[in-house]
Amino acid sequence: MGRFQIRALCFCLLLLVFKTCIADEQHKDRIFPGFQASQVDWSDHVGLFLLSNNSAFALGFYQALDVKLYLLVIIHLGTGKVVWTANRGKLISKSDKFVFDKNGSAYLTGSDSVAWSTNTTGQVASAMELQDSGNLVLLGDKGSILWQSFSHPTDTLLPGQEFLQGMQLKSFRNPNNVFHYLEIQSGDLVLYTGYEPPQIY
Repeated sequence: MGRFQIRALCFCLLLLVFKTCIADEQHKDRIFPGFQASQVDWSDHVGLFLLSNNSAFALGFYQALDVKLYLLVIIHLGTGKVVWTANRGKLISKSDKFVFDKNGSAYLTGSDSVAWSTNTTGQVASAMELQDSGNLVLLGDKGSILWQSFSHPTDTLLPGQEFLQGMQLKSFRNPNNVFHYLEIQSGDLVLYTGYEPPQIY
């Protein structure tokens, strides 16, 4: 092999390594319209594709229990605690996609339908930001908030997050297949189980 061919081969290998490094890098702080990800794409980073600026929180795919199905979550990296879940009611496969489209919406595709969505189609979104507080925010073109995870809690409240009338914290199912709920009803904070009728503690 001639010297020129060796240099060309080395150059191609360097390009391949450089491209792999860029594709593999987690995003920090923000992603932009046109972004797509699946668990398979980010398996080298345990499914996590977006870090908060301070790297305390991450957004990505999380394996549900022992099954090979996934949730889209925000996780606190220091403790490994999932603090918000998008699609608890409809798990997805490792090849299903999180999409932040150019029409202003972020959503999660399931095998045959949408597993979760911000429901902001038609609004002008400029970026999706994972803040240092753990709040996932969809930003409008002038920095306005179109949607935020803090307004849609699942089972965890974070410091600085308001818990208002109409919001509900809902546990994962316990071994008896029952959920526990915490919400404000008529000005009172109420904890109850999901029996019919609900059983208030």
